[in-house]
Amino acid sequence: MTFPRVGWRTGNHRRAGSHAGRPKFLTTFQSRFFGQAPWQRKEIGLGAGQISSDRFKVAPLPPSPRLRGTGAQRIARPHPDLLPQEKGQKESVGLPCGFTLIELLTVIAIIGVLTALTIPVLHAVTRMKYVSVTKAEMANLEVAIDNYHAAYGFYPPSNLNNNPTNALINQLYYELTGTSVSNAASPVYQPLFGDSPAVPAVYVQRTFGVAGFMNCTKPGGGEEQTPAKVFLPSLKPSQVSAPMTNGNTGPQGMVFLVGSVGGPDVGYSPAGVGGFNPWRYNSAAPVNNPGAYDLYIQIRIGGKTNLIANWSKSVLVDSSLP
Repeated sequence: MTFPRVGWRTGNHRRAGSHAGRPKFLTTFQSRFFGQAPWQRKEIGLGAGQISSDRFKVAPLPPSPRLRGTGAQRIARPHPDLLPQEKGQKESVGLPCGFTLIELLTVIAIIGVLTALTIPVLHAVTRMKYVSVTKAEMANLEVAIDNYHAAYGFYPPSNLNNNPTNALINQLYYELTGTSVSNAASPVYQPLFGDSPAVPAVYVQRTFGVAGFMNCTKPGGGEEQTPAKVFLPSLKPSQVSAPMTNGNTGPQGMVFLVGSVGGPDVGYSPAGVGGFNPWRYNSAAPVNNPGAYDLYIQIRIGGKTNLIANWSKSVLVDSSLP
């Protein structure tokens, strides 16, 4: 088969006879495997008699992925440039890393704001916990005092000494837990709760201004031998103070009912003894509950005093003691 000879035209004209006398299958073959035939392209930017050799260059096809397996299991292998770097290879240089100064300052500012918002919340939660525990203890003491009144017809005696701290130093612990007395010549009172030390009657008179304790198992027969009653069976050791050691000038060997939370601020000691914060009790001359008794305690949280008393449902903050 012979093809007609044709010549090249200049300018933007097509090659003469591009389709004339040429088999169709050759044109299709050329277009499919080698792109557009040179005579099917327009000559752009060429002067008369000039032919660009670039028109006859065929651009290389992109590398096809290597295939593994056969049939439906053939999986394309990714290009090596797309694979992650192996361990030990150097990372690309020039990529940004770390944080800028503005980012660091922003994070620090956010942390500061969150801290400023969190500290008051934590303080409020801590205060609520201390107040709740103290109120629960006061409720138990009120129930015990009312049961004492129901059993004996009067409230537990309080300190009768003419002392400004008579509400602070009281015998409520011994009256609500009970004692037993021995040695009639020189009476000694032994508490029934725990391992509290025995108290000579002379110390009872000197400390509380009374001859002895009412809720007491006394020797002898008849009514005198009525056993003492325990009105605080669920008393915790943390609610009982350690024995005092003030010698003859104070309540030597005495123990008292205290708040289990302590001060709780460090250094707060209303009785002049570190960590000693007893319940105040006054049934001889109550100021806020005439005809009954005053029961209260003051704790200090975060530098502020909190008065918890049986005559007020709310906590009295920074209130003076009665």
